[in-house]
Amino acid sequence: MIATCAYAPGATPRQDPARSPSASVGTWTLTHRPEAAGEARKIATELLTQWSVTEGAADSVLLTVSELVTNAVEHARPPLNFGLSLDPGTQRVHVEVSDGGPAAADGDWAGS
Repeated sequence: MIATCAYAPGATPRQDPARSPSASVGTWTLTHRPEAAGEARKIATELLTQWSVTEGAADSVLLTVSELVTNAVEHARPPLNFGLSLDPGTQRVHVEVSDGGPAAADGDWAGS
């Protein structure tokens, strides 16, 4: 499963999800455990601060990061990859989470 979200305060959604070649990008492989959501939020908080993302947009990004990473740990197999980028042209923050596909069983931190 790959999930992608983009946030930009007051921006009109666009059809082309492609990022600018000058986007600031970071990707991480997270441990496939319950603590992964907290690790991803910490990484995201640091980057959002560096990028001067507004508090309201940052809150939305952090909620999305938490939900996507938690869902990947709870319902999918490793590996768990997390990406965050900022497109300087549109000021959109892109959140990406990928995993190893559906777990044999949900719950109890599937695939741990």
